[in-house]
Amino acid sequence: MLIFIGLLIIAFVCFCLLTTFVLTRDRTQSADARARSRSSQTGQIVDIEHAQNVVPNPPSGNRGMQMDGLLAISRRVGRLNENLASVQNYLSLMLVTQKINCWDIQHCHRDLFIHDGALLVEHAGNGHFLSVRSLSAANETHGVFYFEVTVLRMQSDLGVGFLSDFIGMHEMVGHCESSFGYWSYGSLHCDCSTADAHLDGFPQFTTGDVIGCGLNAFNRHVFFTLNGEKLDMGILAADPVRLFAAVTLVDNKDAIRANFGPSLVFNLSSVLPF
Repeated sequence: MLIFIGLLIIAFVCFCLLTTFVLTRDRTQSADARARSRSSQTGQIVDIEHAQNVVPNPPSGNRGMQMDGLLAISRRVGRLNENLASVQNYLSLMLVTQKINCWDIQHCHRDLFIHDGALLVEHAGNGHFLSVRSLSAANETHGVFYFEVTVLRMQSDLGVGFLSDFIGMHEMVGHCESSFGYWSYGSLHCDCSTADAHLDGFPQFTTGDVIGCGLNAFNRHVFFTLNGEKLDMGILAADPVRLFAAVTLVDNKDAIRANFGPSLVFNLSSVLPF
């Protein structure tokens, strides 16, 4: 639907620009024709293309008509730019507006305690690598799906990213099929058809930090943020499967709080296509 709207906007802009070009050309041709007519009536031969050497200045009346035409075109272009800006602002608001989301209590490890509106997750068991995913899939949001996780308590490691809908909750984000995970020790893990990578050298995070993860529906690129700053991790293209926001907790008493919007630390409009 958004692609169709975008095509309509592009077609509208092209039509308006073409109309402006045609109006300008017609007014210029009309003015040139009147100039030739006046010259022929006075017995003068005027070459419009070399008018600078033959006629010093066009008649004042003709110049006034040209100025009126240019002013009219300028006003029309100004109104077109205002309308285009209004459409862009509307689409920006629509694209960054996300569905109400939370953690899915039906798709989480049994040793995770989820409460506070299904946004706060605590590790309440003795096992390691316990995961939970979101209730709504990232692919169900048109535009940009994005969420943030605030680390409330962390003893050793923690991972934030995406899991597909056919992965068990004992798996780690980024270490299973069609998943992405940014881990607290500064590593990115991804396992998908376009990339199978373990990349190091990224900023580490700990208690108090805010980690963000997003999926751009326009190109299916995954991106991560840390404390409101987008990280340069190259192009991370997701497989054409349903992906869910996910987090993996490692140690007992580890805790995080999710934020699915609309008030976010990262400026989400900076990743929109315009």
